[in-house]
Amino acid sequence: GDRRWVSLLADSIFGERGAREYVILTLTDVTEAKLQHTLQSKALEAIAHDLPSDAVLHILCQEVERIIPHVYACVVGADAGGALYTHASPSLPLCREIRKIRVSNNDSPSGRAIFTGQDIMETDIAGSDYSDFVKKLLHSLHIRSCLSCPILSGKGRVLGVVSLYSTLQEAPGELQTRID
Repeated sequence: GDRRWVSLLADSIFGERGAREYVILTLTDVTEAKLQHTLQSKALEAIAHDLPSDAVLHILCQEVERIIPHVYACVVGADAGGALYTHASPSLPLCREIRKIRVSNNDSPSGRAIFTGQDIMETDIAGSDYSDFVKKLLHSLHIRSCLSCPILSGKGRVLGVVSLYSTLQEAPGELQTRID
């Protein structure tokens, strides 16, 4: 399972003579709030240090990978000619290879998310209809599933995509869907 952050509250119940008779423990899942706080803090710190946007994205991807160990995070864009390029990919060596992938409905999860403007969840990349090039590339990196979510402008134009590639062949966990 996913890592969870919890808050523990302990209340004592005292008897008539003032002795503690019971302790009531309350656990509250604070994972979502902790995750949002951590990512916001990292982003604000990087921005405060005047880091370029790709460096901020790199830091955020690293933090996601730290929180969810079996996931590789990357942020991808597309140029005017429809070729994908990497904004941030701290743990995946995709920078050179990704230029060979095009924005289309069939080439890759990231390309499909940019093409359709919709979230793409692929739980079996090897059995997917993506290009053989993409399937071989991701297989060589031990990637088995992916969640790709478009980054939209205020007017709904696709600016890029956040992709969470997993070494597990399963649907994304709750933390992954919360991050995107």
